[in-house]
Amino acid sequence: MKLLGFHILFLVFSIFKGDQLTSCSHNYCHKNAICGSTGDSYKCFCKNGYHSIGPEEQSKRICLNINECLLENINHCVSKQYGGTCTDTDGSFYCGCAPGFKGNGKITSKGGTGCSDIDECTIGTHKCYRGGVKHSDYCRNNFGSYVCSCPSGLKLSSDKITCLPINECTDTTQRHKCSREATCVDLNIGYKCQCTEGFKNGLEVNNERCIDINECAVDNSGSIQAICDFVNGTCWNTRGSYVCFCKHGYKRNREVQHHSCIDRNECEEYMHNCNITNKHVKCINTIGSFNCVCDDGFVLDTNKTNCLDIDECSSSADSEDFPCIYNQLIKAQCKNIDGGFHCICPTGYYGDGKKKGTGCQDSSIHPKEHCGQAQSSLVDCWNNKESCSHKTSTDTCHS
Repeated sequence: MKLLGFHILFLVFSIFKGDQLTSCSHNYCHKNAICGSTGDSYKCFCKNGYHSIGPEEQSKRICLNINECLLENINHCVSKQYGGTCTDTDGSFYCGCAPGFKGNGKITSKGGTGCSDIDECTIGTHKCYRGGVKHSDYCRNNFGSYVCSCPSGLKLSSDKITCLPINECTDTTQRHKCSREATCVDLNIGYKCQCTEGFKNGLEVNNERCIDINECAVDNSGSIQAICDFVNGTCWNTRGSYVCFCKHGYKRNREVQHHSCIDRNECEEYMHNCNITNKHVKCINTIGSFNCVCDDGFVLDTNKTNCLDIDECSSSADSEDFPCIYNQLIKAQCKNIDGGFHCICPTGYYGDGKKKGTGCQDSSIHPKEHCGQAQSSLVDCWNNKESCSHKTSTDTCHS
């Protein structure tokens, strides 16, 4: 009885709904679709948030999710460049704000509050640290974010929020500015430039430029830094140092540690230019120099290095410079020899014949004079044998 009643009710419902009863009741549509009657047939309609793809046959069409976030005319979310976010869900979506912004993410024209920047530096939600303590002074707010910075001498670590000491002396990214005449010394914060020996600060900040010290010049204190012998030597300034030199004629005294110059004996060290191959030339050392000197009877040449024989007989016989006796009564002859000269008295006279010597004496004044005795000089004896009185075969000349 119940079964018969059910069939009668089903038949009445089917007559009332037509094909919709026949088709939609079997749920041939996709799970994300709604079945709807269209006269004597049916259609599958995708739910809101889905779109239909597939063949014309309704039972084989499927409904896929629509990504409303890709369709700005649908989602009404604040755009990404202004801090908005759009999150797609299955069949729907929702708006929001990116980190660093606040609001519901919907545009204000659609009743939303939009997205506004959060100033993390002001409200203290930043994470800029220095020495483990937050420092807002080194926090700079950006649109939707913030940036940490560090004071001079510190740099950001890889986490971009912590300040670490910089070794400017070795760090290639933040190179020091010390000149090549200075050494970089790293400090806890920053660095300093230390001028190397021979240089001083050029009045720049932190000794970044060092200038050469002229150790040879008198400084502001009235002293000279160079340890040179300034009496017998001189000082030559070099870049970063100096060199001591001894003057010509002096040499370094190796027996003392400090720079001292002593006389150089050019004669002993053969550093002279005297012509010592000439036996009449001698080198005489002087303080700081030397002299070439000649034996008696010789004179230096124009170069002051060699000795030439003096021709004492070259003067005119009647001049004062003529060395031999020469007058109306006695006319002695002058004979030049190497390094000297001889005066020869005329016949009947004896003596050296020199103006500054014994001259020429009349032989008759000493009738007992014998050759070789004290009254006759060696030269007179040899040159005036014929004029000697009492000459015997055994007479000899003695010096």
